Amino acid sequence: SGDPRAYDDYAHGTEVASVVVGAAKNVAGTASRARILPLKIFTPFGITNSGAIYSAFDYAIRAGAKIIVAAWAAPIRSQALLEGIKLAEANGCLVVASAGDRAVNLDREPQYPASFAREVTNLIVVAGADSTGAPLARANHGSDVSVYAPGANIRVARPRGAHAKNSHSGLAAGFVAGTLAQGWSRCPSLSALDTRDIFIKNSYDHGVTGRENFAPAFLDEINRICK
Repeated sequence: SGDPRAYDDYAHGTEVASVVVGAAKNVAGTASRARILPLKIFTPFGITNSGAIYSAFDYAIRAGAKIIVAAWAAPIRSQALLEGIKLAEANGCLVVASAGDRAVNLDREPQYPASFAREVTNLIVVAGADSTGAPLARANHGSDVSVYAPGANIRVARPRGAHAKNSHSGLAAGFVAGTLAQGWSRCPSLSALDTRDIFIKNSYDHGVTGRENFAPAFLDEINRICK
């Protein structure tokens, strides 16, 4: 981002990371043994550029990342972002993206990176849902959404040892990323696309939103394949 400070200005990245790996004070993670590589591409004013976006993907892939979480959504189509996702695709890396929280239909009002879902094979788009499976009121929706995941009233960590509860689709993306990491670590011989396909096929629709309730079935299928 060009910002020399390693500080999470709006706590967003810290919140999402805590959903993946957990934190103290009863913040439970879905993959507590996962390793996090935080990369900052936005300035304190929410501004980024093509160089920062692509460089972050390149750095993460060179460092050995297998799952990249892109927990943001914006209406501007970025070729650098698409090329970063394609670089991840070419290197066997999954990208988990937030659907975003502007209450729009992605089929009519694209938001990126979510709306790149039809152009690549390694992108999983996640929208937030509440404890009943109903989508968050602000969550974007549409045919590009792969799954819905918990994103309401989630206890999260914040910078400087703080904790809070928050609701957004970025947290849902973290939930999915952690679940994928947990399953893939049990069966590392699987390719990224095989892992994605097993994940999608083992999520199911109980009629409220779209595909959800994926974690138990996905992990059971991973255990069956790689026992």
